[in-house]
Amino acid sequence: MKVETKSEITLASGFRGDLETTPSQMYEGAPWCLGKYDNFKINQPQLITLLGHDYVIWKDESGNLNALDNICPHAGANLAKGGYILDFKGKSCLACPYHGNKVQFLGDGKVITEGNISSQAIQTVLPLEVIDSLVWTYGLHWQEQNGKLVSEPIKPKLPIPDYSNIPFLPKYHSQLHLSKLNHIYSFSYSVNSNLLQSMWNAHDGEHFAIAIRFEL
Repeated sequence: MKVETKSEITLASGFRGDLETTPSQMYEGAPWCLGKYDNFKINQPQLITLLGHDYVIWKDESGNLNALDNICPHAGANLAKGGYILDFKGKSCLACPYHGNKVQFLGDGKVITEGNISSQAIQTVLPLEVIDSLVWTYGLHWQEQNGKLVSEPIKPKLPIPDYSNIPFLPKYHSQLHLSKLNHIYSFSYSVNSNLLQSMWNAHDGEHFAIAIRFEL
């Protein structure tokens, strides 16, 4: 994963910018880490791409993460590009950049038009899970039916890892430290580190694809 700008995240579709890389592959049924929960800023919509499809994600003032299909069904507006957060009767909603005063979206996919909330979801919701301060999703499968794009949940094939609950670690694992590690290349060194934090850092989706890829 690479943060392209302060408001864009591209996943499983390659990197752009100064780094020239080949596209990375995301496998259907595997969980995908969108990043650390704390790195999503309140009321700041961001663009994410999963399996070639764009979504808009934002954190509301209550701390809830919301993710929707990025294209407004009314006029095709890019919700992550120019969309902004409004308060509607105490609820956080995403205003369409084309018709913000008339069309807004709630996190459950319902739409507000001229002050009225739809009885059912209009916009597709991307399911998210927050585990051990990381944001995960399995994505959605999209296909065309009768000239329209429709989605269905992807059946999980692998579980979401939970590094706060590792059964084979003893209860006092926070007191364990690593030392006298042999570097796999040319030299040895020691590191004084919390074992659980070290394992968590090894799966840090926000730096792994950029930093570690140069060492593989």
